[in-house]
Amino acid sequence: MTQTEQVEETRRESLELAALGYKQAMPRRFSLWSLAALAFDLTCTWLGVGSSLGISLTEASAAGTLWTIVVAGCMTMVIAAGMAELASAYPVAGAQNGWISIIGWWLGAASVANFISAMILEIVQVWYPEFEVQHWQQYLIYVGITWIAVGINVFASRWIPLFNKMIFVLAVLTLTGTMLALFTLCRNGYQYPRQS
Repeated sequence: MTQTEQVEETRRESLELAALGYKQAMPRRFSLWSLAALAFDLTCTWLGVGSSLGISLTEASAAGTLWTIVVAGCMTMVIAAGMAELASAYPVAGAQNGWISIIGWWLGAASVANFISAMILEIVQVWYPEFEVQHWQQYLIYVGITWIAVGINVFASRWIPLFNKMIFVLAVLTLTGTMLALFTLCRNGYQYPRQS
C-alpha cells in the first residue's frame, strides 16, 4: 500500500467513524499485516503447545504430538471465529473495552510475567545446579518484566506493530521446524523411550 493509499484509507475510516458519531482519538499504526500478526500472536496456540512439547512427546510420542498441534489449531480457529463475530457486531461501540476485558488483560499480563520469571529462574537453575531459587527473586524478576512491558507500551508504542511481525515470523519458523522434525520422527517410527 502506497503512502497516498494509506492517507486515503485513514481519511475514509475517519469519515466512517464520524458518520457513526465517533471521533478518532488515537493514531492508527497497525497495518492489516501487523494486525494479522497480532491476532496470531494473541491466540498463542503454537507458543502454548511449544512450551509443553516435552510432556507431549513423552506421553503421546511424535505422532500424538503432531495431531495435538493440529487439534489445538482447529480449536483456536473456532475461538477466533467467535471473537470475530463479536467484533463485527460491535465494531466501534467499545464492547471490547469493558471492565471485564480490562481485568482479563491485567490478569493475563500478570500470569505471563509470572510464567516468564519462573522460566528464567529455572534456566538459571539448569545452568547452576547449586543455585537455590527464592520467592523474592522470582518476585523481583516479575516486577522487572512488568515494568519493561509498561516502558515498551508507553515509550516505544510505535515499534509494537514491527514487534508483532517479528514474533509472528519467529513463531511460524519454529512451528515449521518442529512440524518437519515431528514428521521425520513419525515417518521412521520413532517413539520416545518410556521411563520405567
